Amino acid sequence: MTNTKENLTVVLGDITTLSVDAIVTPADPTFRVGQGIDAAVRRAAGAGLTQECEALGVCPRGQARLTQGHRLPCRFVIHAVGPVYVDGLSGESEVLHSAIVESLKLAAKFGVHSVAIPPFGSVFRGFPKEEAAIVTLAAVREWMSKNERPSSVIFCCLSEDSAQVFRSILGSTDDY
Repeated sequence: MTNTKENLTVVLGDITTLSVDAIVTPADPTFRVGQGIDAAVRRAAGAGLTQECEALGVCPRGQARLTQGHRLPCRFVIHAVGPVYVDGLSGESEVLHSAIVESLKLAAKFGVHSVAIPPFGSVFRGFPKEEAAIVTLAAVREWMSKNERPSSVIFCCLSEDSAQVFRSILGSTDDY
């Protein structure tokens, strides 16, 4: 683990292996099995998670839903429906910010103390990596400055490049 600051930590690894209360995964509004992180979460959690997701119906972009963790080491999976990046001028940052905040609201509602969040939207949804990290960190910092739970957030990155983006942003700002 690296870069711990105000209970914000950046780790390099597989989010499906983390022993936290909840993990956040990017989700499709219809909860179809997605690509990337969502697909990995579904594989690791097993068929029970897919069945639970099928019962969720539709979720608007900028919102989130919670399921059990099934075979994952976490108690819960929070499915955050973020934006599809168009041009950066179509409300994408606001939708991503909302999806992160709604995820944290669910975490608090269900008594989650520790949550892991992956980089959002930069691979399959076209969101520029640094911009997505800035929005995600701002949403988390805003939430944590006003709420007790979750008390610890891990930004779990699969690549050193993504982890470095989060480390750089965490290290460059002190104001919440």
